Amino acid sequence: MGIFGPGLSGKSTCAECIVKVSYEQNGIRALVLDQAQTSSWGPGSVVYTEVEPFLKAVWASENCLVVIEEATSALADFSPQELVSLFTRVRHRGHKLIIIAHRATALLPILREQLSHLFLFRQADPAAKFWMECHAEPRLIESTRLNKYEFLEFRAFGAADGSHFVRKGKLKL
Repeated sequence: MGIFGPGLSGKSTCAECIVKVSYEQNGIRALVLDQAQTSSWGPGSVVYTEVEPFLKAVWASENCLVVIEEATSALADFSPQELVSLFTRVRHRGHKLIIIAHRATALLPILREQLSHLFLFRQADPAAKFWMECHAEPRLIESTRLNKYEFLEFRAFGAADGSHFVRKGKLKL
């Protein structure tokens, strides 16, 4: 899952809600890499500020939400092999990966291709066009017209008929 948008648009708040609801409703813990420790992740979360202990916890556990906050800067601390492994193999441990970043260009193409569930907060025209072309989904261009705390949720093949699922939402603060 990827959560993308400009600063103060609601990305971290969206991720916090996902983490808290997953724990409260299903008992799913979260392993969070939050190097600045700027968010409140809730009681079911273990927060790491350094990559090495974070990765050790990820590979030693199962069935967690694995969250990388401020991925634009945090991913620079991963080796290319660690990144590809995290994005492509983490699901084999039952984990669900959540990446929070300002721009899609913060991720290598092979990493972006793994994101089949997106929350797009207001996007600039080039970014919206990028997502639209990446997923062959013209409705993603609507992300250029979102207000603060509004998002488009996109799931590749998430609709009942096997098509893309797109819905507009707003964070309740």
